[in-house]
Amino acid sequence: MKKLIYLLSLFLLVSCAVKRFPKVPFFRSVPKVKTVEYEIKDGNLILSWNRLKKEKNLKSYNLYEAKAPEGIKYNFKSKKNYNLVKKIDIAELEEGAEKVSVTIRNLENNYKYCYAIKVENQKGKEGKFSDRVCVDWFYIKDMITKVKIFPDDKTLKFKWNIKKFPQVKYVGVNIYKKVGKDFINVATEVPGNSYEISGLENKKLYEFKLAPVYIYYSTKLEGGYKLVSGVPEDLTPPKLPQFFTGIYTNGGILLKWTRSISPDILGYDIERKVEGSKKFKRLNKSIIKEEKFFDSDVKKGKVYYYRIRCIDRNFNVSKFSKPIKVLAE
Repeated sequence: MKKLIYLLSLFLLVSCAVKRFPKVPFFRSVPKVKTVEYEIKDGNLILSWNRLKKEKNLKSYNLYEAKAPEGIKYNFKSKKNYNLVKKIDIAELEEGAEKVSVTIRNLENNYKYCYAIKVENQKGKEGKFSDRVCVDWFYIKDMITKVKIFPDDKTLKFKWNIKKFPQVKYVGVNIYKKVGKDFINVATEVPGNSYEISGLENKKLYEFKLAPVYIYYSTKLEGGYKLVSGVPEDLTPPKLPQFFTGIYTNGGILLKWTRSISPDILGYDIERKVEGSKKFKRLNKSIIKEEKFFDSDVKKGKVYYYRIRCIDRNFNVSKFSKPIKVLAE
C-alpha cells in the first residue's frame, strides 16, 4: 500500500512539474515533423516539409532513407531499415523560409525509396520519425520524341510522339512556358499528342518545356523534358468585302466594294476575264489601296467577269470572291 501511495505521489509530482516547468530540459521532448512531401524536377527527387515554429533549442533536421529493388519483399515500416543520409543544420537555413527543401540526385531506376525526418536538439537527442514518403523510381529521359510546332495567328500548336514503355502507364504531358528566368506550368497532364496555346503575341519568340507524366507502380512521375521554341505568326487570311459591284460609265467599268472588316487590311487585287475566255488575268500592277478601281480597257457590248481578293499587312491573302458579271453598254 505504501509503495502504491509513493508511486502515485511521484506521478502527481512529475505531472505538476511538467505543467509548471515546461521549459526544463528534463521534461521537454524533441518535436516531430508531421508530413514530408515530394516532387520530381529535372530528373531529381525534391523532398520538402514545413519548418517547426520553435527551432531555438533545435540543431538539425535529419533525413533518413530506406531503399530496395522493386519486387523484393522489404519492410519499409521498420525503423531499423532506415539509414541517416543527410543532416540539415537549422542555423544554416534561410531566414524567413517556411519550408525546408532537399534535392536527392542519382537515384537508381527500378528501386523503391522511402524517406522520413527526425528532429535533433542541441544535446544530440532525436525525436520521433515523421510520416514516411515513398516513391517508386523509374526515370525516363526520352519518352517524348519528334516535337513539332505550327505557328498561327497569336497561337502555337504543338504535336509530339510518345515512346511506349511496357512497365509504365502514360498519363499525359505537362507544358511549361518560360516567363523571365523561370518556367511556369500552363497545361497539366495533357492527354494525347497535341495541344494549342493561344493569346500569344505575334512575332515574339516563346520557349516551352514539354515533360511526360506516367505512372510506375504506385507513383506518378514526370520524365525528361523537351525544350522547344516557336514564334506565332499571323497566318489568318483577311475577310473579303461584303459588297462588290461594277457599272459601265465614261467608256469603262467602275468597280466598287466595301472595305474588308479585317483590321490589318493592306489592299486588294482585281482579276478579270472576258466572256468565253477560261482564264482570269490580274488588272492592277500594284496593290489597290482604295475601295474602287476603274477598268478603261473594255469594249462596248462585251461581257466581263471580275473577282477580288484581299491582302493584309502580313501579306496573308484571301481567296478570290465569286465573280460578278458586268456588261459594257
